Amino acid sequence: MIPSNRIVDEHQAGPHLINQWSLSPSGFACCAADAVLVSSLTPSQEAALRAANAVVHAARVALETYAAAKSISEGVEPPLTVTVTDMDGVQTTVSNPDHAIWTAAVAEVAATSAATLALWTKRNRI
Repeated sequence: MIPSNRIVDEHQAGPHLINQWSLSPSGFACCAADAVLVSSLTPSQEAALRAANAVVHAARVALETYAAAKSISEGVEPPLTVTVTDMDGVQTTVSNPDHAIWTAAVAEVAATSAATLALWTKRNRI
C-alpha cells in the first residue's frame, strides 16, 4: 500500500511528468503505468488523465474519511453534557465536545456511499 502522502500526480523536478493512478482489485491506490511526459500528451489526453486521477483521489479520501469516522463511531457514545468546575469551585453543566465529534462521526458513517462501502469491504478482506 502506498501511503497517502506519496500519492502525487505530478513530478516537476526535471521533466514534467504525470502519474497514472488506479485502484487495485483490493481497493488500494496503485500506479497504473509509468509516469507520462506531459508535453507528449494532447490537451484532451492530459484532461482525461487528470480526470481519471481525480476519481482515484476522491475514492481514497472517501475511504480515509470513512475509516476515521468508523473508528470514532464504534466507541461508546459519550455523555451529551459534562460538569466542569471553575477556579472558584462553581460547577456548570456544558455540552460535551466529545459527544459532538461522536455524533458527526456517526452521521458520516451513515452517509457513506455504497461505492465507498464496497471498496472498504474489498480493502479489508486482505
